[in-house]
Amino acid sequence: FRPTIEGEAREAAEWAERESGPRRDLTALATFTVDPATARDFDDAVSAQREGEGARVWVHIADVAAHVKPGSLLDAEARRRGNSTYVPGAVEPMLPHALSSEACSLVPGIERLAVTTEVELGPGMEVRGSRFYRSRIRSDARLDYEQLDAIFAGRAPAPEAVAEPLAAARDVARELGEQ
Repeated sequence: FRPTIEGEAREAAEWAERESGPRRDLTALATFTVDPATARDFDDAVSAQREGEGARVWVHIADVAAHVKPGSLLDAEARRRGNSTYVPGAVEPMLPHALSSEACSLVPGIERLAVTTEVELGPGMEVRGSRFYRSRIRSDARLDYEQLDAIFAGRAPAPEAVAEPLAAARDVARELGEQ
């Protein structure tokens, strides 16, 4: 990235935290990410809980748009690149490191801006309702696929902070898969 783009990205990271507008505070909701062990950024996270015979699931996506002002140099560069490109051992990011691996990365223990989909599921996992909104979240655990396989196989314990939501999410996925 050109130095002007890098500088704008650093400023955007700070600006978005101050200027993000109204958001639902979901920081108390147990949340986790699941990515490859080699991942450097974490752009999606999940929260889940059982509710009687149903469940509620939240899917959180890092709110990159909150950090990129329309018409800015950063916006033009992101549009030119279109997306991040991953090849074995390397990545060509759409956004500079200050955003892609820092301000927009849902790392554990740090509040981040997100866009959330909340889905209420009834008995039999039928969708009773859904909502979409801007939120503020804090991931409690970073899980990788091998770790998740070990947890589900009973070879490793789930991190305590996300044990119940992880079990709830797995139950929802299982029931939805059986439909």
